[in-house]
Amino acid sequence: MQGDDPTKHGLTTNNARLEGLTSSKLYKPSINKNRRCVVICDGFYEWKAPEDKKSGATKQPYMIYAKQDDGVKIEEMDKCTPETCYTEEKGWTGPKPLFMAGIYSVWHGTHRGEEETPEARAEDVYSYAVITRAANKVTGWLHGRVPAILADEEAVRAWLDGDVESEEALGALKPVKEGQLAWHPVSTDVGNVRNQGESLNAPIELNEKGKAVTASSKLMSSWLKRSASEEKKAKQEEAESEVKEEPDKKKPKKEEVEKENK
Repeated sequence: MQGDDPTKHGLTTNNARLEGLTSSKLYKPSINKNRRCVVICDGFYEWKAPEDKKSGATKQPYMIYAKQDDGVKIEEMDKCTPETCYTEEKGWTGPKPLFMAGIYSVWHGTHRGEEETPEARAEDVYSYAVITRAANKVTGWLHGRVPAILADEEAVRAWLDGDVESEEALGALKPVKEGQLAWHPVSTDVGNVRNQGESLNAPIELNEKGKAVTASSKLMSSWLKRSASEEKKAKQEEAESEVKEEPDKKKPKKEEVEKENK
């Protein structure tokens, strides 16, 4: 970043497209200086547009994260500590974080001169951008772009290797593979930055139309099903009653039988 104030550059730099990254005026300085980093997170949110855009339906957010071991829930990440989820024997047993390739930049404060002082370093401002690439069939159903995922420790080390030039490191980034990621729908509350907490990562239920199932909608659905069931039962009992009465209607009366015999 350049300028007197790092907060007033007026640019959106959360994501940096892999395509053309080395020729970008904005990101090329970081590439040339091998300023690569790893963005570690529980996962990221992506919004799926409705199939019928004219239907008026809203987008549905999904939580995308690293595939977890059986019995491990990503929404319980905040409950894990080194004391509860780490042992010398097994290592980390809690939810697995997601590792994404990124690049970073440094804005130097006004005190930065030839001599680097604590005051000068205190004014330095670091910023980063997550590298994204075109999505493949794994996540393409959700969005056309996806972060550049670092699948394992080897990929992380290779990306951070200072002896490897950035262009070579960029070329070594791999597309997402089947079984590497997992996802589930979450509440639209994630769209408001004022909402915080691990509950935002909890999975929610969707109905057959892809809409979130709320407590009120569950109650209404239950009531409708119960009403329909009771109505069906009543009609069935009525039909059975008519079947039982039918033979009596066809049975000739005693007077008619005697008349016929005469």
